[in-house]
Amino acid sequence: MSSRPSAKHRLRGALGLPPQLFFDALLTRFLAGQRLPGDAVVVFDLDNTLAHTWPSFAQGHAHIWARLASLPPRPEMVELFARVRQRRPWLVLTAREYRTWPTTLAWLRRHTGVRESGRVIMVRSAAEKLPILNRLRLAYGRVLLIDDMSRNHEHGEVLSYDEVMAQLARIGITHLGVDFIEGVTRATVSEAERAIEAACQGQPAHVVDPGPDAAARPATSGGS
Repeated sequence: MSSRPSAKHRLRGALGLPPQLFFDALLTRFLAGQRLPGDAVVVFDLDNTLAHTWPSFAQGHAHIWARLASLPPRPEMVELFARVRQRRPWLVLTAREYRTWPTTLAWLRRHTGVRESGRVIMVRSAAEKLPILNRLRLAYGRVLLIDDMSRNHEHGEVLSYDEVMAQLARIGITHLGVDFIEGVTRATVSEAERAIEAACQGQPAHVVDPGPDAAARPATSGGS
């Protein structure tokens, strides 16, 4: 039997804690930071929000790390992410295997310039995002989540996390989903930024009209 530690144990050794406790500690540290009156926190998903993920499942990568490292960014969403980071408290909240944490951080550094590893929280499923978002709501009062909340594109049938989205509404999280994300084009980034700022101020959120160039864009989203 091999004495090599598993990926799970190697990650635990690198983090110094079991992964769940590690990411809980990151969130606790973030929540302990200074907040200004009226602040709202903006939470970005990663797969099929900042990264164009779902086609990668059909590309025959040797392992998950190679697949995730190769993901192309969604340039307009990355630009929007950069603008939001200048104005509002923010987090990245992604449902990925814990063992992909280093690859995830490297992708974010490369494609978004983000180096604040303490603002990148990983969970194992879309449903596990709910307690984290609720903690943020209790601390900030207002949370805006930008997340496609869809899955299964690679199998030809798009499915949504309907129960998770219903729970978001029940706990008072403002959610901008796949329609908003797909409406963000190079021509509408500024409009999307204004929509996010309005939502952060408690005004109704709206879907950005993608304009006539939307038909030329590849279909996107699909992942939590």
